[in-house]
Amino acid sequence: MNKYNLIIKSIFNIIYNNILITKMENEIGYNEILNFAKYVEPRLYISRDKIGTHTINRENVDKLIKNINEKSCMNPEEIGMTIEFLNRLLEIFIYIDFNTYMDTVRRVSGEIIYILQSSHTEYENIYFEANDSYDKSNTWVLLLCILQMQEFFRSRPDISEKIKIVNTREYVKLDKKTLWFYFDDMSYSGRQIALSIPEPNNNLDLYIVPMYLTNIARETILQQNNKVKFLENTIIVPNIRDAFLNGLEGERLETLSEIFKRICGYGNNIFYNSFQCYEGQSPVYFDHKIADGLSTFQKLLTFGIYPIVKDRADCVPECNINNLINGCGEIESSWSSENIDIFKTYCEKKIIDLDESLVCPQVWYKQADFYNDYPHFSEIDKGSSYNKKGLVQIIKEINNTYGQVEQIGGSIYKLKYQKYKEKYLALKKKLNK
Repeated sequence: MNKYNLIIKSIFNIIYNNILITKMENEIGYNEILNFAKYVEPRLYISRDKIGTHTINRENVDKLIKNINEKSCMNPEEIGMTIEFLNRLLEIFIYIDFNTYMDTVRRVSGEIIYILQSSHTEYENIYFEANDSYDKSNTWVLLLCILQMQEFFRSRPDISEKIKIVNTREYVKLDKKTLWFYFDDMSYSGRQIALSIPEPNNNLDLYIVPMYLTNIARETILQQNNKVKFLENTIIVPNIRDAFLNGLEGERLETLSEIFKRICGYGNNIFYNSFQCYEGQSPVYFDHKIADGLSTFQKLLTFGIYPIVKDRADCVPECNINNLINGCGEIESSWSSENIDIFKTYCEKKIIDLDESLVCPQVWYKQADFYNDYPHFSEIDKGSSYNKKGLVQIIKEINNTYGQVEQIGGSIYKLKYQKYKEKYLALKKKLNK
């Protein structure tokens, strides 16, 4: 390669690496995440005809109680205790529809705006984090909040230019005054957040920003970092024990306390394996998802399972299944006879997290083709670790390979720099010969 070619190659490398590619490998700017969020915006929201439809199916609850009475082979005391537990559980279950959820997103976003307006000049760095792979709920809620705040950031470029989006804090040096917001759709136990946040640091003001939060999660997070801050508009949801016993008095409190201890206490018994009731759970579900079995009663709501007794000579138990959520008929009808035979083992088998295709409400933002409308998303090299990538890495990979999507008017988008990158790549290929 002659000297002329070396000079040209060096010039193009400087342009490509320092102008067209974001400098930090693990972060993107506010405009990049906004353009992405606006591009996929129609698919961030649940279909209007599904909002508020996922209430408890009382008819299937009656079928469940009938199964307990006739198919469980439990003794009369166990049957009575199980039915009383279920009736109380379904009485306290909190269902949050999508409109209610979005009201919380708007209030939380407004509070973030207030914090930024009043204190942004105190910080050298401002980070928004959703610490997970691109298709998880905390990434989804970050995009919702970004869209809610777009008018504010459009009017305040002095603030928006300071915002960086990250999926991890590992590479960030907290040697300058830093404001950090950690997003999540809901925190049940707080373990994931506690494992992701740093220890206290004088240069760091860290806000934990789930839309919903349990007291157990709050305490767990504070044990990791007692300097973190929570937003006033984050809604506190009770854990299962508090909700189950709240408002009870006298004999009823005593009876249900004993039932709770028997069914939700740790131990390898028919109740524990069937209901999978843990004190760290919260009796809540949303239009956008039912969380896993460590967080809420995913298996019970999905299949209407119940305890069964197999050691009686005079009774053969049968595990029948019914989804306990309205609006889930399409999912239930898709179950094959082979799958149903497997599901019928769940009355006595612990399942931590069901396959997403089985759970209703369906988590649409986790579906494989969710982002495929985004230019070239389906063409990038996904590889075996693709689902582990954060949204920042996904957007950067697309931008670095094909060009950054930017809005040029209305709902029209184009790939910024794409033609220059293509020319550069073509020339680079020639120069390397």
